[in-house]
Amino acid sequence: MELDGLIVPLLPRRKNLAISLILIGSIIILLGLVFIAQSRSLLGTSSSFMYNNTGWTTNGFAVAVMGIIVFSIGLLMRFVRRP
Repeated sequence: MELDGLIVPLLPRRKNLAISLILIGSIIILLGLVFIAQSRSLLGTSSSFMYNNTGWTTNGFAVAVMGIIVFSIGLLMRFVRRP
């Protein structure tokens, strides 16, 4: 079809998408760990709203888990072959 000729070149290649998901997942995991460290008073200044705030521990774990999911999807796309 004529429409396929216009859309297909705009779609990212599978390899590039997988690498992007791995990088994005890694960044999200790192942010989650920073949230956890700040909420446990291990990182940052005492003037931060996250400092010593146990609510951000839960948020940090949630963010880290989402990062692990994105990272895992990227790994699966990168290394699992389709038949």
